[in-house]
Amino acid sequence: CFTNGQRIRHTIGINKTWIGTYDSSRNGILHNEIFYKSLSGFANAHHRENGSYTHNGVSGWRCTDYDVDGKWMSTSNIKK
Repeated sequence: CFTNGQRIRHTIGINKTWIGTYDSSRNGILHNEIFYKSLSGFANAHHRENGSYTHNGVSGWRCTDYDVDGKWMSTSNIKK
């Protein structure tokens, strides 16, 4: 669904944002030199660091955005 180097972000509240980069060679997201194999792994790691993780976690497909020519688009709109 993403192109190599495309930015992917997850935001908690209004100002707690992580922005990662899609790495097509490994098919995952790189953020702060940590590789995440999935959108959900990326989003849930952010919640763990923030202290807002719940026992079931979140679906990364429903709560992340991706950059398309400088405009953030919701991943929930991607047809999988």
